[in-house]
Amino acid sequence: MAVSPDGSHLFASNRSGAGDATPGGPDPDTIGVFAIERHGGLKPVDWVSTGGIRPRFIGLEPSGKRLFAANEVTDTIVGFRLNGDGRRLRPVGILAETGSPTCIVWRAAR
Repeated sequence: MAVSPDGSHLFASNRSGAGDATPGGPDPDTIGVFAIERHGGLKPVDWVSTGGIRPRFIGLEPSGKRLFAANEVTDTIVGFRLNGDGRRLRPVGILAETGSPTCIVWRAAR
């Protein structure tokens, strides 16, 4: 899960569809977008395909303007842009193809 920098939205990876023929599939794997309400409740806003199978990790990069999904089975890292209010994710495509990604970390540029 990831929370927008302003604390207004929660993003959660959903592997229940499995994205393939395993039990629970073949629904697409998604990222759920939820508005965080004043009392702490969650209100569903959107469901966006991860662009791959089994997102083992999702995370916002430090600026909070982009979110990435590491799709373990399809060996891809897919990027998304957050629109201005953080409510919608816009896919920007596959940013990397690598064996079975399960985590993404950021480091400061030198």
